[in-house]
Amino acid sequence: GINASLPTTNNLKHIELWLIFSMLLPFVEILIQTYIEWQLNKAKRTKGNSDNRDFANIVANAEQLENSTKEKPSNKKVKAAKYILHGVKPVIVIIFIAVFWVIGLNEKYSHTCLVDHTS
Repeated sequence: GINASLPTTNNLKHIELWLIFSMLLPFVEILIQTYIEWQLNKAKRTKGNSDNRDFANIVANAEQLENSTKEKPSNKKVKAAKYILHGVKPVIVIIFIAVFWVIGLNEKYSHTCLVDHTS
């Protein structure tokens, strides 16, 4: 088949780096969002009334907590996680994309310059 005629390589290709980064990014985002929700729910459990456990009270308390945390998150861990999610992650993505393209274009043009087109 076609795979048998292709040369074997052990090098990590640029497309593989891109795919790995593209798969890790949402995974890390989900982990951070889960951590934020866990911290907010932990704060709610310590502040909330443990006697009322029916569904209507849980939903009402969750909506109240969500509205209050959107306005002013007081937990330092939540603030740090949101800073990572909304501040650090975009910078890492921009740096990765810039380095990826610079290296890729450099390799492309350095290989084409080695070929002599004058003959």
